Amino acid sequence: MSIRILIADDEELVRESIAQFLEHFGYATDVADSCESAWDRLRSENYDVVVTDKNMPGSDGGREGGMELLRLVKRHQPGAEVIMVTGYGSIDTAIEAMKNGAFDYILKPISPVCLKEKIERIRDYKSYLNPENTVLFYKRIHNQILGLLEGHSALADLDSHEALKEIETTLDRLFTIQKQYESILLLQKEALGRIAALSEELREAVETLPEVDDATALLVQRICDEASRRI
Repeated sequence: MSIRILIADDEELVRESIAQFLEHFGYATDVADSCESAWDRLRSENYDVVVTDKNMPGSDGGREGGMELLRLVKRHQPGAEVIMVTGYGSIDTAIEAMKNGAFDYILKPISPVCLKEKIERIRDYKSYLNPENTVLFYKRIHNQILGLLEGHSALADLDSHEALKEIETTLDRLFTIQKQYESILLLQKEALGRIAALSEELREAVETLPEVDDATALLVQRICDEASRRI
């Protein structure tokens, strides 16, 4: 699936570098230098992902524009997923963003490879048969783990981030198994569709016969009904 991304950061070098990197991999990107300019974009365009700096100008002149933008996105484009960028290596910052609906967070200095992986995770999860529930499940587990980490004040932020990476990798493996199961379901649906079409052809062919006993007609009808029911 194609992904459209909005990058909001008040540092020109940062936002332009991210945009160029993501465009190299075929992503369509737009940029904004404040919460207000990002909001202008959101009112005219639909985005799949919003990458926003937490500490950039807000509409009230404060430095929490990223959190303000997160709330705007969740209110007006709930289908868009937000990745929060922060220069403060505090697990509390991540918890605040995630509780307000962010999909994930990333620390400065930004690792382009890490950002690409997070966007690919969103892309992959949105390709599932039930994407809303898949993304919601991921967020719910992420938030629960963040809450547990929050309770361990002795755990260093670096250790917390490494632990989260391991958890994300484990979740990816879990969802990969789900994706394989979904592929089997789609193959079954395709096969059943063909069976249903063939059963209808059989029914039509039987109806053209000069003499058909009730038992045969009933059997053919049951085949058609069962094929439709299983689909």
